[in-house]
Amino acid sequence: MSNSSPEKLSTSALAKKRQIDLKTLFIQLQQAGLIARQQEQWQLTDLGRRHGGEYKQSDKFGTYIIWPNDLDVRGQSALKQEQGYHSAKQIAHYFSLSANQINLLLRELGWLQKATKGWKVTAAGEQIGGQQKQSQQTGIPYAIWPDTLSFHPRLRELASKLKGNSTQENTHLSFARFRAQFAAKYQALDGHYVRHQGELEIDNWLYLAGIPHAYERQLPIDELCFASFYLPQANLYLDFINEDEQHQLEQKQAMMDRYQLRWTYLKESEREMLDSLLAKRLLAFEVIAE
Repeated sequence: MSNSSPEKLSTSALAKKRQIDLKTLFIQLQQAGLIARQQEQWQLTDLGRRHGGEYKQSDKFGTYIIWPNDLDVRGQSALKQEQGYHSAKQIAHYFSLSANQINLLLRELGWLQKATKGWKVTAAGEQIGGQQKQSQQTGIPYAIWPDTLSFHPRLRELASKLKGNSTQENTHLSFARFRAQFAAKYQALDGHYVRHQGELEIDNWLYLAGIPHAYERQLPIDELCFASFYLPQANLYLDFINEDEQHQLEQKQAMMDRYQLRWTYLKESEREMLDSLLAKRLLAFEVIAE
């Protein structure tokens, strides 16, 4: 830990000086890009360090962050406009991966899509701060990302899995209980184990149609939410909606629209028409079955 100067204040002391509650100040610091949430703790970003934030160690309080007493954190301040942006190569260095691997993980999360040459930011990618750039020499498109992206739990989880490391960052007690109560007992032709007969039929249909897919994919958002399937080549989420979930359909559609995620579904009542309906709905997203 670095040595602190007497002009620096803890976050709680800074909040008291500004006469605002501590929670509000944490929100302002996060919005300014100075801190990010990691494993249920607040961590300094590179931008936070550049603006004077540092860690302090105390026998009584443990490790905490201190700030210059004149730090400006007024909501959407100029600090956010100065926020550092990183290329895939810089993010890759943080995770000890290659730039291509990072781009592929960002595509897997639906934030990036492959162009004829280079990469293009999707609407969902723009929502988390991705910016589209183009090489002046070659004209090839590429993306840059906020330096806080390295702290995003979904990216950290996928990077950890790619490297063969187990991660518990996204473990959620209610979901763990759900998995224990509703076992995935139906085995599809491609080896996936799924939870419902309807999901089994969809999985088999996708496999026989030659469409790459993942099962039970977590959405790349802060809320804990899953889709039955994910089709990576189209950045498309696909759900099987059973009878017990019909009332949640409008709510999930609204959430997908809010985060600008590509999504379609098949209801329990439509299973008998699966072959024609699923082909038609996927075609709307330029997914063509063999």
